[in-house]
Amino acid sequence: MALLLAAAVLGLLLSMSGPRRAPELRLQTIDGHLLSMRALRGHPVLISFWSPSCAPCLREMPALSGLYDELFPAGLRMVAIATAYDPPYLVLSTARRLSLPFPVAVDPEGAAARALGGVTVTPTSLLLDPDGQIVSRTAGPLDMVAVRQTLRQFLRRQVR
Repeated sequence: MALLLAAAVLGLLLSMSGPRRAPELRLQTIDGHLLSMRALRGHPVLISFWSPSCAPCLREMPALSGLYDELFPAGLRMVAIATAYDPPYLVLSTARRLSLPFPVAVDPEGAAARALGGVTVTPTSLLLDPDGQIVSRTAGPLDMVAVRQTLRQFLRRQVR
């Protein structure tokens, strides 16, 4: 309970202090590639911290896959980052079993979780605008209707 309260307070503080630029991270994906946050600039980005042992995360993944399939052609970029305590073999097998269409990264030292505001709860999602500013942070399952609406607004602005 205290952990959830701390996550909620951190999310509230982040939202009150306004957007901040996401740090320049380089993430190792399960397929052996390096993914640079800098390379994602110019696109709205949804980052999902998850765990193969997290039931709410696993329930959310099909909706995230659908969102990605729907909005990737318009410019959405997405990455799922597995927590430091997840063995890479389990992350890989779960991602394959779920047929995740977006990049899946591992965070074995917890560096990405620390750099992105001390993520300690899964699922936790961060939404970045095309300039790389963190515009929202959600601890717990996402409201897919609200996220889709926000992403469509970013994507409409991007086309102009």
